[in-house]
Amino acid sequence: MKIRNFSYILVITFLTILFSISAFAQSKTKIVAVDTEKAIGDSIWGKKTLEELGNYRDEWRKKLDQFKKEQIQPLEEQLAKQRQFLDDKQLEEKLKNDIDSKLETMDGMIQEGNMKLAERQDELLKPILEELKELIKRLSIKEGYDIVIEQRVMILYLNPELDVTNQVTTMLDEVYKQKIATQTKVPEKPETGTKEPEKAKSATKDEKTQK
Repeated sequence: MKIRNFSYILVITFLTILFSISAFAQSKTKIVAVDTEKAIGDSIWGKKTLEELGNYRDEWRKKLDQFKKEQIQPLEEQLAKQRQFLDDKQLEEKLKNDIDSKLETMDGMIQEGNMKLAERQDELLKPILEELKELIKRLSIKEGYDIVIEQRVMILYLNPELDVTNQVTTMLDEVYKQKIATQTKVPEKPETGTKEPEKAKSATKDEKTQK
């Protein structure tokens, strides 16, 4: 019964969106769509961010692999030898407890890594998303768009002419290049050792003339 109700609500929602878009089209409302995820992924800024996040994730994986190799595998090998060649239940139980303790530590490291990765992702993506929002607003004002729809929400078909993702990506690249140019610009150094001595020489000549 619940599944049927959900399907009914989904169909009604879809038809409402469809009829709303149709009504907007008939009233000559200018509607376009943008795939923000694609725009970020295809942009220079987005690629750099995803690369940095990938490196950050790989660093944590290396830490986990190193911990497993140095802390867990030796105990597992020792336990395997203990079971094969010796019959010391007390030592075997101790090794099992040590392995379980190390595995718990590793689980904690995994959770910490996932949390830090999520925090890093939010930190890096937040300025991109804010800039993207401003660019879409600026593009809408410039081109006279009344509504901009997120393409990944619920669109079964979209006329390619109404897809402004590439335009937004280009604008995002321009903003990123400007940011990099501003950050890497070297301030000009004032000239030294040229004009001041000339002034000093002219002042000395004037003094001699006056004498």
